[in-house]
Amino acid sequence: MSEYKNFEYDFIKRTIHILESYEGIYDVTSLINNCVGLLVLPKELLNEKLPLEILNDSEKIFGIKRQNIKFIKLENESLKFENYDEYNIRNVVTHMRNAISHGHIKQESIVSGEIESLHFEDWLNNKNTFEAILSVNEFKEFAVLIAKEVLKSETRR
Repeated sequence: MSEYKNFEYDFIKRTIHILESYEGIYDVTSLINNCVGLLVLPKELLNEKLPLEILNDSEKIFGIKRQNIKFIKLENESLKFENYDEYNIRNVVTHMRNAISHGHIKQESIVSGEIESLHFEDWLNNKNTFEAILSVNEFKEFAVLIAKEVLKSETRR
């Protein structure tokens, strides 16, 4: 087992490789499992490197649109910045991280026995703070693009 030279970034790179090279019938399970390296770890260890772009209805940003988010609230006042909008990517990643880490994921639609989309929820003090529905492809694209964006901040050694 090879060592990590720069744990946070190496773990993200390895996770992307694992996800992109997986060929099997458990693709959604693999995707959700790999979100530890694609969303959870980046949010926890490299939060300031997460993008601040604002989702809108006209174009995909990191693979998703504003319509994918059914409900969103600010997670924490200390995360607010000038010109803050709840639909910024960093806030979305925070809520997605929480939904994944707390197991608040449901299959949303199934066509011919295949999972088509996933429903994510985040709760704080028994109050819903976030809901999103993403197709499996949108979710995969979102997670990988976020991870790749964070990797751009890696300082070369």
